[in-house]
Amino acid sequence: MKLDPRTVFILMLMASIALASLPTAFYFAALFLVILIALWQKRPGLYKYIIYGAVTYALHMLLIYSESSVAFKFFGMLSFFLYRFTIILILVDLMRSYSTGHLVAALLKLRIPIKVIIPLAIALRYFPDFTESMTNIRDSMKIRKFKVGWLHPYNSFRYLTIPLIHKALNTASDIAESVTTKGIEYQGQRSCYHEVSFKVQDVLVLLAFLSILLGALCWN
Repeated sequence: MKLDPRTVFILMLMASIALASLPTAFYFAALFLVILIALWQKRPGLYKYIIYGAVTYALHMLLIYSESSVAFKFFGMLSFFLYRFTIILILVDLMRSYSTGHLVAALLKLRIPIKVIIPLAIALRYFPDFTESMTNIRDSMKIRKFKVGWLHPYNSFRYLTIPLIHKALNTASDIAESVTTKGIEYQGQRSCYHEVSFKVQDVLVLLAFLSILLGALCWN
């Protein structure tokens, strides 16, 4: 049984606000909770984010215990935010598991303006497709042995940029047709095909995450 999309959205907001201020122990408690949620929701790419978090945390520990030069301090701070960002990446992946209709219905119930909902839904839905298209184009160029990069600007523009532009135009056309069909220009009260509602598991997840944040606040 899936969580309500609003639950994941609220978790993202709370995690974003408290990302840098959480003590290490409480951060890992929050991360463990989010990983459990992702396992419960059966997200197939979870291992990638766990590896990312482990590598960036190891890099951070290596940097902060190395020389105390300005460069090491800067990269140590950068690695701190990189490994802390693991929670956000997992929650974004959870948001991507919902259909666009579910996301719009959930965000409308939060009284978020439609001008904010549409770009957010498009970003969560179509940016992964854009990344996948770029990967497919690169793979096809490797098979055909085309060289791209800064040393080959013409090939990069012809074989990478132009296909991405065509993909973006097709995507924009699909989005325009979709939102027009769904009545984007209608100014009255909107209804939703998908029904969303908080359930017991949503309340338990939010209370668990909130208790971690309150524990960290009391600890400080």
